[in-house]
Amino acid sequence: MLELIVMACLAKDPTHCREHNLTLLTPGLSPSQCLYSSIPRVSRWQVMNEAWQVRSWRCAMITTEEST
Repeated sequence: MLELIVMACLAKDPTHCREHNLTLLTPGLSPSQCLYSSIPRVSRWQVMNEAWQVRSWRCAMITTEEST
């Protein structure tokens, strides 16, 4: 399963950047489909988070670590 990760920096302090993990994407997407379909999601996130400026985004495999 893939997850959309947005790298954004504060508009008032561009040196303060962090990754924001967005909602899980549709199961079964390939990495290229994930990137293509993420454009509207990233745009909506930017509108809802005006204090941040999107620098980049990527799709990554979700890994679950189980502690024993």
